[in-house]
Formats: sequence, C-alpha cells, structure tokens
Amino acid sequence: MKKFVIAMIIVLSCLPPLMAQKDADATHIRTLARDMRSLLTRLKKEVPESLKDLHDDIRRLEAKIAQLIGRSDMPAPDNQILVETIFLEWTPGGSQSTETILANLGLQPSGAKAVAPDLIEQWKKQAKVITAPKLLAIPDSEVTLETVSEQDFSYLERISGGNYVMKKTQVNDGLTLNLKVLPITVEGTSCYRFEARTRIRTIVGRTPCEPDAPTVGLPVISEQEKETTVILQSDRWFLVPLTHQNVQAASRPVIVMAVRCSRPK
Repeated sequence: MKKFVIAMIIVLSCLPPLMAQKDADATHIRTLARDMRSLLTRLKKEVPESLKDLHDDIRRLEAKIAQLIGRSDMPAPDNQILVETIFLEWTPGGSQSTETILANLGLQPSGAKAVAPDLIEQWKKQAKVITAPKLLAIPDSEVTLETVSEQDFSYLERISGGNYVMKKTQVNDGLTLNLKVLPITVEGTSCYRFEARTRIRTIVGRTPCEPDAPTVGLPVISEQEKETTVILQSDRWFLVPLTHQNVQAASRPVIVMAVRCSRPK
C-alpha cells in the first residue's frame, strides 16, 4: 500500500505540465484525476486507522487531486523548468576516505561545482548510480520525488540462556527529494536558484557475529539528510555534495548529486 501511495505522489507531480496542453488533453487529465480520487477512497477504507502516516499521505493526495480537478490556468510549457538529477555513490575503503573522495571530485563541504558532461559519464561508470530522475518543475513551487524499496531480511536475536532465535524484519531504503527552482539573472547570465532537501537511507552492512552479540545479521542503515541552496547556471551540470565531510564512520557511503536545470526543448 505504501508503494501505491508513493507511485501516486510521483504521478501527481507530473500532472500540472500535462494540464498545460490542449483543452482536450486537460479534460483527459481531469478525468484521470477523478479516477485517482475514487481509488484513494477505496484505499482509505482498506488501510487500518493505526497507520496514521499512510492516512496523512492519502489526505494530502486527496487535496492535490481536488486542486487539479478544479484548476484551469496551469502554467504554459515555456514557463516550466527541466531538472535533471543523477545521484552517485562512492564507498570509502582502503586509502579512499570520505575526505579523499570529495577532494578528488574537487568538492567543498557546501556549494556546487560546475563540471563537464563527459566527467559525469565517467563518474557514472566509476560510482554506483542510485537513481537519475528527470522532473518538470513549476517555478518557485515545491516538487517531491520519493523512490523507496522494501527488502525483507532474516537475522538472529539473542534470548535468555545465550541462545539465538531467527527473526525477520523489513527495511526501507531509498531517496526522498524535495526541490524548488526559481529562474534568476546574475550579471546578465541566466541562472536558477536551486533549493533541495534530500534524505537518503542506504543499507551498508549487517551486524557481525561476535560473542554475546545481541543480534547477528541485522541490517545496518546509513541515513543522510541535507538541505542545499545553490545558484546554478542554465543548461550546465553541477555537482552538489550530500555527504558531510566530518562523518567519522568509514563505511558510510559518499553521495553526490549531479544536477542540470534548463528550459524544456
């Protein structure tokens, strides 16, 4: 059910650009929104009241759908911004510490660095690509993207007498991105004010088998959150670090966001 609500959030983020098309297309989108409202009504009846967070998601979706159904003055396509993002992950190890990896990329703890497209392609081969979403954003309006996967794990838990029993747990990992983009002009150059809040959960290992360990094989989660505000030149790739340089855990991954903002072509 959670995946269903997440999928609808992503779909709804794409509806405003579609509603900017011809009247016939807008009518079709409104019909689709009404169908989604009916599905949410059915979903709400099936979700237990104890799942408060899920009910809150449903209420927000219902409010968004009601807004779209009644709205006719959506922004024209030339008023939208294409936001391309690539989230890259490096794992420290050996002589490669967090500081070393960021230094090799030429990144500071904050800010952004302009990079050539060929470097982006090179780093995509060297690092793990977590996700690479492309979004159409309305100027100065927040867009939310959430890509989450659910995985089941078995692990051992210590009980009285020093014995262990097998248990199961479900772990969610992935990316939540909230962004807002505003076109600006800096010294005659077309730029964008880019604001982003990112939350990334990554499975980095399992609890080890050690004497008297309370658990063995329990997933270890690395969670990183960061707020970023940078000025980006139009149609150029920039690197934005999402890993704090004062992180001490050697196993914590280094995550960098490559981003480019431009007018849709």
